Amino acid sequence: MAHINHEHLKTFVCVADNQNISKAAEKLNLSQPTVSKHIRALEYWAGSALFLTSPKGATLTEEGAKFLDYAQQVLQLSDSIKRDIKDSRNLLEGDLRIISSRFGIYTLLKHLEKFKEAYPDIKLHIDYDNYVNLIRGIDIPGVYVGLSGRAPLKSTTLIWQKFATYGFYPYANANYVQRFGLPKTWTDLDHHRIAGYQWSEPFTYLEFKESNPLLFIGRDDENPRKPYVILDDIDACRLFIENGHGIGLLPPFLAQGSGFLPLFVGDYNSSFGIINDAYYVIKPGLKTNMRVRTFIDFIKKISTEEANAICNIWGKKENF
Repeated sequence: MAHINHEHLKTFVCVADNQNISKAAEKLNLSQPTVSKHIRALEYWAGSALFLTSPKGATLTEEGAKFLDYAQQVLQLSDSIKRDIKDSRNLLEGDLRIISSRFGIYTLLKHLEKFKEAYPDIKLHIDYDNYVNLIRGIDIPGVYVGLSGRAPLKSTTLIWQKFATYGFYPYANANYVQRFGLPKTWTDLDHHRIAGYQWSEPFTYLEFKESNPLLFIGRDDENPRKPYVILDDIDACRLFIENGHGIGLLPPFLAQGSGFLPLFVGDYNSSFGIINDAYYVIKPGLKTNMRVRTFIDFIKKISTEEANAICNIWGKKENF
C-alpha cells in the first residue's frame, strides 16, 4: 500500500476508542471482516502490529499507541482542510462563530429568529464574553465575528470597527414605585434607594462620578447621595431593579420587558454618565466573506432599530 487510506484511519481510531472490533464495526456500519481488513492494511503499511486482539477485545500495542496520535492528527487536519475549502467557497451556509460581549448577546438573541428565518443554512455558534479568545482572533480557525464593548488594542492586525453606541438610563420596577413613590425631580432622589456602581477589572478606569450620575445630579460633588448598595456588574443591577429593590442605571438592551419603568423621561440624558461603543471584530481575511458580511449587516440593522425604539422612549437619537 503506497499511501494511507483515510477511511482505514477512521476505522483504526474507532477500534482504539472502543477497544473492540465488533463495537467499532457496529458504530461504523461495517462488517467485522471489513474492519479487520482495514486494520491489517494499516499494520502492513506500518510494518508492525497495532493491536493485540483477544476474546475480551482489542488493545493497542506500543506502536499502535504512537500510531493513534498520528492518525488523530491526520484526521483533524483533513477535517480542517475540508472546512477551510468550504469556507473559501464563500456561501451563505456553514458555520459562523460569534464571540460576543453582553451587548451582542442580548441584542442578537432578541432578534435570533429573524436571522435564522432569513439565513437558515448559517449555523451559529455563540461564545459569551470570551475576550481572551477575541484578542487572539487572528489565530482562531474558521469563520467568526467578534462583538466587543472594549476599544481596539493599540497593536492589532484585526479589523476593529465601531457600529453602535449606547448609554445608561434610570429604571425602577413598578412594585418599587408603588412602595416608595415616583421620583419627579432630582431632589426627590434624596429619598430613594439608588444602586451605585464601582467596577472591577477590567473597568476600574471608569470614574465613580461618571458611573453614578444619579448620586450626583442636583448635589454638590463633595456631597453625593449615598448608594443603597454598591454593584460591580450591570446584570446584578438588572436583578436589583427587577426585584423591586430600588432605582438603577442600565443600558436599554438590558432593560427589556414590563419589569422596567423608565424614569425622568425627557429630562435625563445618557451623556450624564457612561457612553459605551460597540465594535465588530474580524480578521482581514474574512472581510469579504458572505457569512461575515451578512451577519455584520444584520447586527447593524437591528442595532439601528433598537436605537429608534430608544429614541421613541427617551426622545434623543442615539446609535443604539
